[in-house]
Formats: sequence, C-alpha cells, structure tokens
Amino acid sequence: MLKTELTADVTRLREDEVGIRLASVMAGTDFSSVAYEQRIQRLSEKMGVPYFPCRLPESADETQMLDVIHKLNDDARISGILVFRPLPARIDESTIFCAIVPCRIIRRTPEVSS
Repeated sequence: MLKTELTADVTRLREDEVGIRLASVMAGTDFSSVAYEQRIQRLSEKMGVPYFPCRLPESADETQMLDVIHKLNDDARISGILVFRPLPARIDESTIFCAIVPCRIIRRTPEVSS
C-alpha cells in the first residue's frame, strides 16, 4: 500500500516537473542500517528516483558528518536527506538532525536491533 502511494506521489511530482533526488548518510556498517539502505536503494531504482548514498567510516566524527550534511543541504539537486541510525556514540544525533534543512529531512530512521 505504501509503495503504491509513493509511486503515485512520485508520478504526480514528475508531472509537475518537480525533481526528486534522495540522499542518505550513514556512519559505520551497522547490519540493520546497511540492510535498510539496500532496501531504500532498490525501491528508489524501481520508482526511478535517483539515490545518492553517503557512507562514512565508523571512525567518522561529528564534524565530518556535519560537512556531508552541509554539502547535501547546499546541493540543489537533492530534495530529501535520510540519516541512518544508530550513529556512533561520539556523534550527537540532535545536532545532526538539526543541521538538515527542514524541507529536506525525510525522517529519523528507527533504531533496529541487529
């Protein structure tokens, strides 16, 4: 049902000539996050939505993640930013989510136990 609704929304936006491009940001290789990212990528491909995953190493710090967020915020081609959780403990989640331009934040991904 959700997939049908999303497909219809994407079709309507294309008819209105609105470009849709999704970016995601992940730090590390949490199994659940990687699996979720792969599902997002497959769904994006099926719907014809360009997808730009940004993966940072587990050792990434808050400044590095903020640099990626700011670059995505400044990229006019990107219409939505998805941040995968969990973030490394040294990165403040609220700082990261507050750094995303409000019209581009998709939602916080749920923390899923591996």
